[in-house]
Amino acid sequence: MLSFDDALRVRSLYAELGSVSSVARVTGYDVKTVRRALSRDYAAPVRRGRIVALDAQLADLITANRSALNLNAKNRLTPARAHELLCSAGVSVSLRTVERRFRVVSDRLGDPVEHPVSLALVAPPGAFQVDFGLVNASLCGCPRSLSLLICSSAYSNGCAAVACQCQDSANLFNGLESCFVQLGGVPPLIRFDNLAPAVSCFRHKRQKTDAFSRFELHQGFVSEFCNPASGWEKGNVENKVEYIRERFFVPVPSAPSLGALNDDLALWCREDMRRPHYAKERLIADLFVDDRAVLLPLRPSFEYWETVPARTDKRGFVSFRNNKYFVDEMSALRSVMIRASVDAVEIYSDDGELLASHERCYLAGQWVQSAESQARLLVHKLNALGYVGRPRDEGVALRDALRRVAVDDRLKYIQRFLSGDALSDILSAIEAQRAPLFAYNALLQDTKDDGSNRIDAAMLASQIRNGDK
Repeated sequence: MLSFDDALRVRSLYAELGSVSSVARVTGYDVKTVRRALSRDYAAPVRRGRIVALDAQLADLITANRSALNLNAKNRLTPARAHELLCSAGVSVSLRTVERRFRVVSDRLGDPVEHPVSLALVAPPGAFQVDFGLVNASLCGCPRSLSLLICSSAYSNGCAAVACQCQDSANLFNGLESCFVQLGGVPPLIRFDNLAPAVSCFRHKRQKTDAFSRFELHQGFVSEFCNPASGWEKGNVENKVEYIRERFFVPVPSAPSLGALNDDLALWCREDMRRPHYAKERLIADLFVDDRAVLLPLRPSFEYWETVPARTDKRGFVSFRNNKYFVDEMSALRSVMIRASVDAVEIYSDDGELLASHERCYLAGQWVQSAESQARLLVHKLNALGYVGRPRDEGVALRDALRRVAVDDRLKYIQRFLSGDALSDILSAIEAQRAPLFAYNALLQDTKDDGSNRIDAAMLASQIRNGDK
């Protein structure tokens, strides 16, 4: 069945050509269809007035949008956006109807731009872009994969960079504050992509996370976010990631610690501002003066702790970010609360009591516990001394020696073994402690066993173990 517009077109062609067969050849319709269109009464129904009014409103919206020549797809009028505007104006219409009529009205209006137009995007001073990138470095002789956080100015091309352990909220906030210190202030406008610590997307609706909203309010900047899979909307920092990776991380740099690596990286970023801008023919340092003039003053550090409920296993360990953290020998199978920052992991009970505190580990699959707690566990598990990071034969030798020592005296020797003392010194100390006992036992063998001597021997042995004189 032909639509009202198609029937009007058939009638106009028949008035021009004067033949049903000619109209059928031009339109491609069957002859019977053309005759039906000519014989049928296509008077506009009552609802046709609503369609005409809707087309007029859509034409106004499309014309107003095109008149500004805003060719940015992010702000271009879409059927969904037109439906929202019509509903806000009090028009009762479905989205499907708007989509169908939007296509018809757009085809009638045609393309107002005869030639493609490219608008030059000029960033004002103080407009910065932020992004992460993966780099390789050597820390303390161990190869590491780090996340490089870069805060780059789209106006002057100056930047600040910080190497982070990972890309979670704590490292993002700490890295941004380090970049702000390098820049000398807080940028008033920062553009991000859809970072998981910053925004959460649900059914194509983007919403800032609570932690990022608090950080944004604390520092005082305004944030913008790119469309999904639209890296060109922050092309400056995308290119800066590759630039820094090729210039500073090839060959792989080596540093004694992450802080030393960041110090070298900050110095390199300051020296890089001495080169000319790629397009403005001025030094980046001279252009960065305009950026620094609009920077906001530095704020106090934003203290952020990630809080996660958890439950310990039967050995007293709790899982957090692919690692096991030791709580206590007596804290097996209980509910706890984990509070994690950039460099620390604290474990609390339900009553708010601090049970354990550890340095945060970023290597996956690690068992983290303090040397004291590890030594207390090894007191009753001597066979595990061969698996504590030292040569297995040393652990076996210490195990055999400690089996002849009282349980209360084993802790200090195990602590010395874990701290890296020489095995020969530990064994000598064990033999020195046991020597008085050997001498007294030999003396008892030459005396008459009347009961009192055994009591005196037990008391003397206890005093020797306790170190009394």
